[in-house]
Amino acid sequence: MSLQVLENKFNSKFRSFFPKQMWRDPYPEFYVSGGVFVRLYNDLPMKDIDVFAKGTDNYQALLAYYRDYRKAIIISSNVCLTKLELNGTNIDLVNKKNNLQINSNVLNFDFTFLQLAATINPDDDRFTIQTYSDYAMDDLMSMRVRSTGNLLMGTPKNNTLNRFMKYARLGFDIEEGSYEYIAQRVQEKMLEGVGGILEGPTIGIGGGTDNYED
Repeated sequence: MSLQVLENKFNSKFRSFFPKQMWRDPYPEFYVSGGVFVRLYNDLPMKDIDVFAKGTDNYQALLAYYRDYRKAIIISSNVCLTKLELNGTNIDLVNKKNNLQINSNVLNFDFTFLQLAATINPDDDRFTIQTYSDYAMDDLMSMRVRSTGNLLMGTPKNNTLNRFMKYARLGFDIEEGSYEYIAQRVQEKMLEGVGGILEGPTIGIGGGTDNYED
Protein backbone atom coordinates (compact mmCIF):
# COMPACT_ATOMS: atom_id res chain seq x y z
CA MET A 1 0.00 0.00 0.00
CA SER A 2 2.82 2.42 0.83
CA LEU A 3 4.40 1.87 -2.59
CA GLN A 4 1.06 2.71 -4.22
CA VAL A 5 0.89 5.92 -2.18
CA LEU A 6 4.37 6.86 -3.41
CA GLU A 7 3.46 6.09 -7.04
CA ASN A 8 0.32 8.23 -6.78
CA LYS A 9 2.26 11.11 -5.26
CA PHE A 10 4.95 10.92 -7.92
CA ASN A 11 2.52 10.74 -10.84
CA SER A 12 0.40 13.56 -9.43
CA LYS A 13 3.34 15.90 -8.97
CA PHE A 14 5.77 14.97 -11.73
CA ARG A 15 4.07 12.99 -14.55
CA SER A 16 3.61 16.22 -16.53
CA PHE A 17 7.39 16.76 -16.49
CA PHE A 18 7.90 13.84 -18.88
CA PRO A 19 6.75 13.09 -22.43
CA LYS A 20 3.54 11.22 -23.09
CA GLN A 21 3.73 7.86 -24.81
CA MET A 22 2.36 9.38 -28.00
CA TRP A 23 5.18 11.97 -28.15
CA ARG A 24 7.34 9.86 -30.43
CA ASP A 25 7.91 6.32 -31.64
CA PRO A 26 10.08 4.75 -30.39
CA TYR A 27 9.50 6.24 -26.97
CA PRO A 28 12.80 7.10 -25.23
CA GLU A 29 13.92 4.60 -22.60
CA PHE A 30 14.68 6.16 -19.23
CA TYR A 31 14.00 5.82 -15.53
CA VAL A 32 13.86 8.11 -12.51
CA SER A 33 15.80 7.30 -9.37
CA GLY A 34 17.63 8.96 -6.48
CA GLY A 35 16.48 11.11 -3.60
CA VAL A 36 13.26 12.39 -5.16
CA PHE A 37 11.18 9.53 -3.70
CA VAL A 38 12.25 9.81 -0.07
CA ARG A 39 11.81 13.58 -0.16
CA LEU A 40 8.43 13.37 -1.86
CA TYR A 41 7.04 10.69 0.47
CA ASN A 42 8.13 12.54 3.61
CA ASP A 43 7.18 16.03 2.35
CA LEU A 44 10.78 17.26 2.50
CA PRO A 45 12.17 20.13 0.40
CA MET A 46 12.69 18.92 -3.17
CA LYS A 47 16.26 19.25 -4.45
CA ASP A 48 16.10 17.84 -7.98
CA ILE A 49 14.94 14.90 -10.09
CA ASP A 50 17.53 12.45 -11.41
CA VAL A 51 16.53 11.09 -14.84
CA PHE A 52 18.69 8.33 -16.30
CA ALA A 53 18.56 7.82 -20.07
CA LYS A 54 19.43 4.35 -21.33
CA GLY A 55 22.17 5.24 -23.77
CA THR A 56 23.10 8.19 -25.94
CA ASP A 57 20.20 8.02 -28.41
CA ASN A 58 17.65 8.17 -25.58
CA TYR A 59 19.66 10.88 -23.85
CA GLN A 60 19.64 13.04 -27.00
CA ALA A 61 15.90 12.43 -27.51
CA LEU A 62 15.06 13.54 -23.97
CA LEU A 63 17.39 16.53 -24.23
CA ALA A 64 15.60 17.60 -27.41
CA TYR A 65 12.23 17.16 -25.66
CA TYR A 66 13.16 19.44 -22.78
CA ARG A 67 15.13 21.97 -24.83
CA ASP A 68 12.98 22.28 -27.97
CA TYR A 69 9.49 21.15 -26.94
CA ARG A 70 9.27 22.18 -23.28
CA LYS A 71 11.61 25.20 -23.60
CA ALA A 72 13.36 24.26 -20.36
CA ILE A 73 16.23 26.38 -19.09
CA ILE A 74 19.49 24.56 -19.83
CA ILE A 75 21.91 25.28 -16.99
CA SER A 76 24.78 23.14 -18.30
CA SER A 77 25.12 20.30 -20.77
CA ASN A 78 27.69 17.81 -22.01
CA VAL A 79 27.69 14.27 -23.41
CA CYS A 80 27.17 12.74 -19.95
CA LEU A 81 24.96 15.15 -18.01
CA THR A 82 22.51 17.97 -18.66
CA LYS A 83 21.31 20.14 -15.79
CA LEU A 84 18.08 21.94 -16.59
CA GLU A 85 15.19 23.72 -14.94
CA LEU A 86 11.55 23.10 -15.81
CA ASN A 87 8.68 24.87 -14.06
CA GLY A 88 10.95 25.81 -11.18
CA THR A 89 12.21 22.24 -10.65
CA ASN A 90 15.80 21.17 -11.32
CA ILE A 91 16.30 18.05 -13.41
CA ASP A 92 19.59 16.18 -13.83
CA LEU A 93 19.42 14.26 -17.11
CA VAL A 94 22.12 11.57 -17.05
CA ASN A 95 23.42 9.59 -20.01
CA LYS A 96 23.98 6.03 -18.78
CA LYS A 97 25.75 5.12 -21.98
CA ASN A 98 27.68 2.14 -20.60
CA ASN A 99 25.29 0.93 -17.90
CA LEU A 100 21.86 0.25 -19.36
CA GLN A 101 20.53 -2.04 -16.62
CA ILE A 102 18.45 -0.29 -13.98
CA ASN A 103 19.32 -2.65 -11.14
CA SER A 104 23.09 -2.47 -11.66
CA ASN A 105 22.92 1.33 -11.36
CA VAL A 106 20.40 1.58 -8.53
CA LEU A 107 22.15 -1.07 -6.45
CA ASN A 108 25.28 1.11 -6.49
CA PHE A 109 23.62 3.84 -4.41
CA ASP A 110 25.07 4.36 -0.95
CA PHE A 111 21.80 4.25 1.06
CA THR A 112 18.98 1.70 0.86
CA PHE A 113 16.13 4.25 0.67
CA LEU A 114 17.57 5.39 -2.68
CA GLN A 115 17.26 1.94 -4.23
CA LEU A 116 14.01 2.54 -6.11
CA ALA A 117 13.35 3.41 -9.73
CA ALA A 118 10.32 4.64 -11.66
CA THR A 119 9.59 3.69 -15.26
CA ILE A 120 6.71 4.46 -17.59
CA ASN A 121 4.08 1.74 -17.84
CA PRO A 122 2.96 1.70 -21.51
CA ASP A 123 -0.45 0.29 -20.58
CA ASP A 124 -1.63 3.37 -18.68
CA ASP A 125 1.13 5.95 -19.45
CA ARG A 126 1.89 6.34 -15.74
CA PHE A 127 5.01 5.73 -13.71
CA THR A 128 5.42 2.46 -11.87
CA ILE A 129 7.96 2.30 -9.04
CA GLN A 130 10.02 -0.80 -8.31
CA THR A 131 12.19 -1.41 -5.25
CA TYR A 132 15.63 -3.00 -5.54
CA SER A 133 16.27 -3.58 -1.84
CA ASP A 134 14.28 -5.36 0.85
CA TYR A 135 14.84 -2.33 3.07
CA ALA A 136 14.07 0.41 0.54
CA MET A 137 10.44 1.26 1.36
CA ASP A 138 10.71 0.57 5.08
CA ASP A 139 13.73 2.85 5.43
CA LEU A 140 12.13 5.46 3.17
CA MET A 141 8.94 5.58 5.25
CA SER A 142 10.71 5.56 8.62
CA MET A 143 13.37 8.07 7.49
CA ARG A 144 16.21 5.71 8.36
CA VAL A 145 19.67 5.97 6.80
CA ARG A 146 21.05 2.47 6.21
CA SER A 147 24.36 2.03 4.41
CA THR A 148 24.55 -0.34 1.45
CA GLY A 149 28.34 -0.54 1.78
CA ASN A 150 28.83 1.46 -1.42
CA LEU A 151 30.76 4.71 -1.18
CA LEU A 152 30.04 7.92 -3.04
CA MET A 153 33.43 9.65 -3.26
CA GLY A 154 32.36 12.20 -5.87
CA THR A 155 33.11 15.69 -4.57
CA PRO A 156 33.95 17.40 -1.26
CA LYS A 157 30.29 18.45 -0.97
CA ASN A 158 28.68 15.29 -2.32
CA ASN A 159 30.11 12.18 -0.72
CA THR A 160 28.75 9.50 1.58
CA LEU A 161 30.06 11.03 4.81
CA ASN A 162 28.62 14.46 4.04
CA ARG A 163 25.36 12.84 2.97
CA PHE A 164 25.08 11.13 6.35
CA MET A 165 25.22 14.56 7.97
CA LYS A 166 22.82 16.09 5.45
CA TYR A 167 20.12 13.51 6.08
CA ALA A 168 20.67 13.68 9.84
CA ARG A 169 19.95 17.42 9.66
CA LEU A 170 16.73 16.61 7.80
CA GLY A 171 15.59 14.48 10.74
CA PHE A 172 16.66 11.00 9.59
CA ASP A 173 17.83 8.34 12.04
CA ILE A 174 21.17 6.69 11.30
CA GLU A 175 20.87 2.90 11.40
CA GLU A 176 23.05 1.38 14.11
CA GLY A 177 26.24 0.05 12.62
CA SER A 178 26.19 2.14 9.43
CA TYR A 179 28.90 4.55 10.61
CA GLU A 180 31.18 1.62 11.47
CA TYR A 181 30.39 -0.06 8.15
CA ILE A 182 31.28 3.06 6.18
CA ALA A 183 34.46 3.61 8.21
CA GLN A 184 35.52 0.05 7.37
CA ARG A 185 34.84 0.60 3.66
CA VAL A 186 36.79 3.89 3.64
CA GLN A 187 39.77 2.19 5.25
CA GLU A 188 39.61 -0.62 2.67
CA LYS A 189 39.67 1.92 -0.13
CA MET A 190 42.57 3.77 1.46
CA LEU A 191 44.53 0.54 1.78
CA GLU A 192 43.82 -0.23 -1.88
CA GLY A 193 45.28 3.16 -2.75
CA VAL A 194 48.37 2.59 -0.64
CA GLY A 195 48.86 -0.81 -2.24
CA GLY A 196 48.67 0.80 -5.66
CA ILE A 197 51.35 3.32 -4.78
CA LEU A 198 53.66 0.60 -3.48
CA GLU A 199 53.08 -1.81 -6.35
CA GLY A 200 52.61 0.49 -9.33
CA PRO A 201 49.95 2.90 -10.62
CA THR A 202 47.73 4.43 -7.94
CA ILE A 203 44.38 2.70 -7.50
CA GLY A 204 42.92 5.59 -5.52
CA ILE A 205 39.69 5.85 -3.57
CA GLY A 206 37.34 7.32 -6.14
CA GLY A 207 34.26 6.15 -7.71
CA GLY A 208 31.73 4.04 -5.78
CA THR A 209 28.44 5.53 -6.91
CA ASP A 210 29.23 8.43 -9.22
CA ASN A 211 26.02 8.39 -11.27
CA TYR A 212 27.02 11.06 -13.75
CA GLU A 213 29.85 9.40 -15.63
CA ASP A 214 30.43 5.82 -16.65
